[in-house]
Amino acid sequence: MLKNFFYNIDRVRGFVNKVIIILLILSAALLYTFGLSVVMDKLVVSNRIAESFLIVNSKFNTIVYSTIPIVIIIMLVLYVAILMLINREGSYIFQFGQINKIPQKRKFGLLKFSFIFVFILLILSFWFYYTVKNYYELLPSKIVRHNIIESKELTYNYGDIKYCDIKIKTRGKNDSKLVYNIKFNDGSSFDAAHNIYNEGSYIGAIGVLDNIILDKKIKKNIDKQNYYLLLNGKDEDEIKIYQRIFNE
Repeated sequence: MLKNFFYNIDRVRGFVNKVIIILLILSAALLYTFGLSVVMDKLVVSNRIAESFLIVNSKFNTIVYSTIPIVIIIMLVLYVAILMLINREGSYIFQFGQINKIPQKRKFGLLKFSFIFVFILLILSFWFYYTVKNYYELLPSKIVRHNIIESKELTYNYGDIKYCDIKIKTRGKNDSKLVYNIKFNDGSSFDAAHNIYNEGSYIGAIGVLDNIILDKKIKKNIDKQNYYLLLNGKDEDEIKIYQRIFNE
């Protein structure tokens, strides 16, 4: 009976460890879902210039800063799980009328493992911060390309725009997206329709940009292929803006 008692202790401990890991995974999912928007709000939205009407990032940067948080969370979950396995207490055995504890074999390299983990975590954190802060901010009189290094920030006038490529990217009847690619004279470009944040409606901000492009008489290369697919499900006000954007 006493032997079974200590055997059950190990089973209960294993069950508790599994419950803890499951809770960590659920917490990680919630942290990623709600945490990323909070971080973006604090690092980008709250620091924007008051007159800006659209903030956009490159597709690569967007993929990076969206992926890194979940990678970090998974790393943290695995790190805690590994620590639980390394530091778990030894098993018990009932032998010759005595209760003896079977110690775990000594684990080497924990400090080295922790150092590598922290080093990778710092690199990922810096990469995340870099991609979040490396974005374009559009204002009525200029376009600013931000950078974590202030000396590398660039400011463009709308006269620095060579032309705009406007088209529809579609993956199916109900998955069509606007592409509003702005090409500068220095060779750099970005898709203004791929946005992080805008004040007011998304298409409303693109409409403001298009008005500026028209006022500045900047060349627009318009491709109307799949144009009507883009209008599916849009209300009357949105359709009017799209019609103006695709007006040659």
